[in-house]
Amino acid sequence: AAGCTGVCIVLLRPSPSQGPDGEDVTGGSGGTHQGAASRPENAAVTMLVSNVGDSRAVLGSSVPRRGQFGAAQLKSSGLDPRDSRALAEPTHSPSTARPTDLTTDHKPDHPAERLRIEAAGGVVAKSLGAGALGPFRVWDPQMRVGLATSRAFGDTNAKAVTHDPDIRGEVVISGDHFVILGSDGLWDRISSAEAVKMAAAAIQRGAQHAAEILAAESLRRWHCLGPMSDDITVMVVRLPQP
Repeated sequence: AAGCTGVCIVLLRPSPSQGPDGEDVTGGSGGTHQGAASRPENAAVTMLVSNVGDSRAVLGSSVPRRGQFGAAQLKSSGLDPRDSRALAEPTHSPSTARPTDLTTDHKPDHPAERLRIEAAGGVVAKSLGAGALGPFRVWDPQMRVGLATSRAFGDTNAKAVTHDPDIRGEVVISGDHFVILGSDGLWDRISSAEAVKMAAAAIQRGAQHAAEILAAESLRRWHCLGPMSDDITVMVVRLPQP
């Protein structure tokens, strides 16, 4: 079983008719409250990140992260999603970017995933041959087919494998430069830290160029081990600066 996985980001900025909590501030007769027609220059961008399986999103930022905020937590956190100044730090060059994983790989041996699978009657184990080689897999009831990811699209043979995504949110702050989205073919050969360092060095020539550099290096490393390679999909997204 191959396991079809995915990762995506959505960038949201409040419209001029939205208040800090996303409420409609236009008047019922079509008029607006004073000041609502113009969006503040410091209106923050909210980044929603969703993943299924072992595709990953990695942030390249020059400033330390102060925690992840789920979409439902933005209001309760006390952060005003239209005002990035509370989190803003001095802007730095992309060359100083450091990695922050925005997603968690859905692997069968991840403690939370393994607990969920086994509670549903699924089996998590390495390959059943001599020496139990290879990665941990979720096995079908007949123990014939094992999936190396605990969440995937379309794979229903292995028990408790789901397509439900994890969804997180981040307020984009000054010093957040780019996000790398990649399939496991990239991350099996290049770490998050390496990928951010390589992208930071290449992104001055464009986000597409940075993605091509990462894909080519990943493929080179696969071929150093033999003729086989996993699927490699890479996208680099520049983030708007608050």
